[in-house]
Amino acid sequence: MAIRQELLHYDYGIPLSAILEAVMKHETLLLLLRSASHTLCQDVERQARKLCIGNPDIPGSLICRAVAHGIESAETDRQTNVAMRDCAASLATLTSDHAALAKLLKFARDLYFELLDKDAQAAKRTDWGRRILHAFDRLEIAVAKQRDLRDKARTERLHHAEQWTRSLFESVPDPQFLHTLDGYFLDVNSAACERLGYSREQLLNMCVSDIDKPLQAPSLEKTVQTILKNGSCRFRTAHVSSSGEIFPVEIRSCVVDSGDTPLILSSARDMSEMETQRKALQKSEEKFRRIFETMKDAYILTSMEGAVLMANPSALRQIGLAEHEVLGKDVTPLLYANPADRKAMLEKLTEDGALSGYLVDFKDKDGATVKGELNVNLVYNEQNEPVALEGIFRDVTDRIEAEREMREREEQYRGFFMNNHAVMLLHDPNNGNIIDANPAAERFYGHERGTLLSMNINQLQQDSEEDVFREMVRAGQQNRNHFLLRHKTAGGRERDVEVYSGPVMVNGRMLLYSVIHDVTERRRLGKELQRLATEDSLTGVYNRREFLRLCEKEFSRSRRYRTPLSLLMLDLDNFKTINDTHGHKIGDEVLQAVTACCREALRDSDLLGRIGGEEFAVALPQTDSANAAKAAHRLCKSIRELQVQTPQGPQSVTVSIGLAAMTRDDHDAEETMHRADKALYSAKRKGRNRVEKA
Repeated sequence: MAIRQELLHYDYGIPLSAILEAVMKHETLLLLLRSASHTLCQDVERQARKLCIGNPDIPGSLICRAVAHGIESAETDRQTNVAMRDCAASLATLTSDHAALAKLLKFARDLYFELLDKDAQAAKRTDWGRRILHAFDRLEIAVAKQRDLRDKARTERLHHAEQWTRSLFESVPDPQFLHTLDGYFLDVNSAACERLGYSREQLLNMCVSDIDKPLQAPSLEKTVQTILKNGSCRFRTAHVSSSGEIFPVEIRSCVVDSGDTPLILSSARDMSEMETQRKALQKSEEKFRRIFETMKDAYILTSMEGAVLMANPSALRQIGLAEHEVLGKDVTPLLYANPADRKAMLEKLTEDGALSGYLVDFKDKDGATVKGELNVNLVYNEQNEPVALEGIFRDVTDRIEAEREMREREEQYRGFFMNNHAVMLLHDPNNGNIIDANPAAERFYGHERGTLLSMNINQLQQDSEEDVFREMVRAGQQNRNHFLLRHKTAGGRERDVEVYSGPVMVNGRMLLYSVIHDVTERRRLGKELQRLATEDSLTGVYNRREFLRLCEKEFSRSRRYRTPLSLLMLDLDNFKTINDTHGHKIGDEVLQAVTACCREALRDSDLLGRIGGEEFAVALPQTDSANAAKAAHRLCKSIRELQVQTPQGPQSVTVSIGLAAMTRDDHDAEETMHRADKALYSAKRKGRNRVEKA
């Protein structure tokens, strides 16, 4: 009621600003219109313009909406309505409220046409009519102007937003893909083009399945469902570039609201380097795990109080308990023969920070006392506080006993070493330097003693470090106490040697004592015996026994892996005539020439053997009957074209070949060979110089 009184008594000195504040506060002019005059409306317009222009906190749209609402609700005469309409039309230039402008425009039209219906000429002549037409024009111009300004501003904002979005889209270092729900690309950034090797136009004509590696990418339909359900999704797959390169990627996708149909924005991060690092780390972990599990020395990790936290298999064998029986238990009664030794060890460790070669009495799995050598380090946390102990220990009982014995015999060593006829060397295992050499070594290697003592053991060895390591592994696997190596003498000759090595304590220094035997001739004879036992002396191919042995191996392999195997039986035609005509020497030359011809025509994996006389056999692994027939005809043709020079002129030779392929009914290679032999005799009967299948 106070506001109504202020409005009713406006002419008696009430400030207009108070009326406007009341209007804007209540968002209505209903009270004002019910008691207003034309003069008041004009004052409202002027004061509203002044307030709105000078004070941006007062929106013109608020006044405009209030005026429009008041006009619709007014129960005043027509003259007042026209006055208020003029006021609202003028205020319309201050607002971008389209709904309020539309209401004003509708009211102006309705009022004008209402006057025209009653008296068209009078409406045009009267002051009311002129005002209505003039206000109507002003209002439409204001509305159009506001719409144009609003559209232009919206267009500029959209253009700036698009430029900003594109700049952001292109600046992302990872490939970006905007695509539809069915996977077709709508936009990609430069990083995507560069990584995949396509142009932007090419990618926009492609879809997700074109760059995903088959069988690795998850189902697009399921992925889209997950994204629509959760709003985003992250998964790994592999992309294929234009050059065919396949590389792992991590995809992060989210939904983009584009109006009617949602779109998917996906970012693809190349995981190639991370995958390489992961594999390298995994390989390194596997390597150290193998070392941990296979090392002969015992390893134990305990808490500062002595509870066992970790133990390798060697430690468990030393203790004689299973892992679950050891973990969490106190290490002192498990390992130490004297509990006071651990306390003394801890005091020494605290004083020195680490222990190496610390000798202590341990208990083995039977409870017996053994001498142990312990290497211990403290394990620190992030605050540099000791939280655990890790130690490596080994049973050195035998070593200590051997050291004692070596010390007792050290005086005897010199006489034995210098007067022995076997080659003997003493060298430092840490660096390989030769410390001592006996006269037999001087004679064998051809170097004077002074020269030998200035050399390194690697200067005598012909084998590489890798070969030496492999030989050491083989010796351990075969339980040999010697190594088979090659040494070089002063004249550059290589000699096969057997090296027997062992540690020896000399003047408190651990050295490696080696006795070396020359086995060159023995190994040569062994190889020759092996050759004579397996090869035909005339032709150099496998003899009958070795061929059958290897053939049975191929038969078993083919049966196991279900691969084909074919056998050929060859017999030289009329070979007896060649021997009778030219003699056995020419006959031998023919056999050697045929062997060379067969070797040239066959593969390295094929087996060739001389079964007897002029008869040969060939095993063809991974070869079925059809391909074996081609090989047989190729052999037959090559031998037919062969010419052996004799005193009577060139001598040609032909061959008959029988072929048989391994079948399910064959129990061994001999059965297959028997069928090939039958086919051979069939070829002989049919005129020779031909190939027959079994």
